[in-house]
Amino acid sequence: MNFFQEIELAFQNKEIFLVFFFIIGACLGSFFNVVAFRYPMIMDSNNSRDITAWLEEKKIIAPESLKAQEKEISLSFPSSHCYSCSNSLKWYHNIPILSYILLKGKCGFCKTPYSIQYPIVEFLGGLILALVYNHYFFTYGLNAFFLASIFFVLGYLLLIVDFKTLMLPDGLNYFLLWTGLLFSTFDIYILKGINLQDSVWGAIIGFLILWTLSTVGEKIKGVSVMGDGDLKLIAAIGSFIGFKGVIFTIFLSPFIGILTWAYFKLKGNKEPEFPYGPALIISSWIYLYNGKGILDYLNIPF
Repeated sequence: MNFFQEIELAFQNKEIFLVFFFIIGACLGSFFNVVAFRYPMIMDSNNSRDITAWLEEKKIIAPESLKAQEKEISLSFPSSHCYSCSNSLKWYHNIPILSYILLKGKCGFCKTPYSIQYPIVEFLGGLILALVYNHYFFTYGLNAFFLASIFFVLGYLLLIVDFKTLMLPDGLNYFLLWTGLLFSTFDIYILKGINLQDSVWGAIIGFLILWTLSTVGEKIKGVSVMGDGDLKLIAAIGSFIGFKGVIFTIFLSPFIGILTWAYFKLKGNKEPEFPYGPALIISSWIYLYNGKGILDYLNIPF
C-alpha cells in the first residue's frame, strides 16, 4: 500500500474528518478575513512606492500624503491586533468562531464590538470544506477531492476579496486557471464527462463571451461595465467545469448578481459599483452541485 492509498483509507473515517475539515475550513476563513481587510492597504502601499519611485526618477518631489501611504504591511505583518486600541491579540483571541462567541463579539482589551462578518466567514469556510469532503471524496475519490478543495477554497477567497474590495487578484485567477488546465492533462476532474478539450474550451469560451459582453456594454454605456478580473475569473472557472458549465454559469450569474446589486443599493449607494465575481463563483458552484438537474427541470437540453 503506497502513501496515497494510506491517506485515502484514513480519510474514510467520515465523522472524524468532517469535523477535521470543518476546523481547517474555519481557520482558512479566519485567514481570508485578514486577506480581505489588508489586501487594499497592501495594494495602496505598493502603488504609492511605485509612484514615489517614478517621481523621484523624474526629480519631482513626492507629496507627503503619498508617502504616508507607504506602510510596512503584509498578510503576516503586523501581527493580528485590534484596530481600535492597537493591542496585539492573544492566541486565544484568534480561535475561529469560538473566540467571537466567548468574547461576545468584542475586543478582549477595549471591548470594541467586532463585525459579525468574522464568524460568518469562518463558519462558511468550514461548512464549504466539510461539504466538499463529504461529496467529492466519497463520490470521486482522493484526487477529485483535492482538486475540488482548491477550486472551492480559492473561489471562496476570491468571492470574499471581490465583495469587500471590488478587486480580483490576478495571482489567484491565474493560479486557478493553470491548476484546472494542469490537472486536466492528468485526467483529474471535479465533474464527470469533462476532458482536457472541455477544460481548454471552457476557459476560452468563457473569456470570449464575457469579453464580448463587456466590450458591447462599454460601447453602449460609454464606461467600463466589467473588470478585467471578471474575464480572467470566468476563464479560470471554465478550466474546471468545461464549456457547458461555463455557459450555464454566465447565463445564471446575472440573476445572482441582482442580489449583490440589491445589497449595495440597500447600503445607500445610489449608483452602486458592485462586484460581479461572487455571482460567477456562486453560479459555478450551483452548476457543480446540480446543474444538470436544474436544466432537466426547466426542460432545457444541454
